[in-house]
Amino acid sequence: MRFLTFLLALALHLPAWAAQEGLNAGVRLFEFNDPVSGRPARAAVFFPTHDAAQDMNVGPLEIRAKKDAALEPGRHPLLLLSHGSSGSLFGHHDIATFLARHGYLVAAIEHPGDNFRDESGLGSDRVLVGRNLQLIALLDALLGHSSYGARIDADRIGVAGFSAGGYTALLMIGAKPDFSQLKPYCARNPQSVLCSGGGKVNISSPPLIPRPDIRVRAAFVMNPVAAYFSAKELSSISRPVAIWASEADAILPVGENARWLRDHLPVPAKYEEIPKAGHFVFLAPCNAAMEISSPALCIDPPGVDRAAVHDALRHAMVDFFDKHLVTNP
Repeated sequence: MRFLTFLLALALHLPAWAAQEGLNAGVRLFEFNDPVSGRPARAAVFFPTHDAAQDMNVGPLEIRAKKDAALEPGRHPLLLLSHGSSGSLFGHHDIATFLARHGYLVAAIEHPGDNFRDESGLGSDRVLVGRNLQLIALLDALLGHSSYGARIDADRIGVAGFSAGGYTALLMIGAKPDFSQLKPYCARNPQSVLCSGGGKVNISSPPLIPRPDIRVRAAFVMNPVAAYFSAKELSSISRPVAIWASEADAILPVGENARWLRDHLPVPAKYEEIPKAGHFVFLAPCNAAMEISSPALCIDPPGVDRAAVHDALRHAMVDFFDKHLVTNP
């Protein structure tokens, strides 16, 4: 009922969330240095533009953004967007283009060692801490860039993430992983995809150290991983958090993850839970070709309308960040 109430409120308040007049979405690929491997890494930067709307095809994806469009002048809030494990920088393209049309820059990273092309870091701190360090490196590179630096309002920076990306977003605002928490989590959830290594995380020598980033003012997380936290590891979080969760998440059971985070964060979180939905409902809605090629990622349980979920999600994200990313709060 909570989500249905949210949809009603959305319908009543749509005018307040109208896209900025005449704005469309542009996109450019952006390269930066991965601080973990020392090799090049990449992100897709979505941004507002007055260029004509255009579709871009990336493999089977149809993305409503013009490649290499002209970036709208002025200073814009920036969101860092972190995909789930083995994911893609375009996995949440509908969210990124929607935010761009509302005046945001959105930098969607492809995490080295943990993406659909490269899973070499799974189960190690090269991913579980490296993701955090990669987002910081991406932010540094954008702020120092000759084109983007002058277009970013450094007082209005947020982070959003899905699944492992939600965990990453929490590290950015002060959560500290305790990898010893994984073993008891796996004892309770032996079939979890997080537990293929027997509840053990491979640690580098010397170990990678997570770093919160005070430039990031708020976090929006979707089906976040909580297996590496106790309440103590969350105690440093003081910035606003929104959590969206799936009631029927079989990959990250909601009681052990999203609801647990809601109940143990030291700050009250804005919480929404999608009835009957599975883990992948927060990936961009799929076209027919993707539903055939990737049904596990694309097809939702009966009674779940992914398009409607994303309509509500996108508006909620704009509303949350518009409220909390304010200049000199």
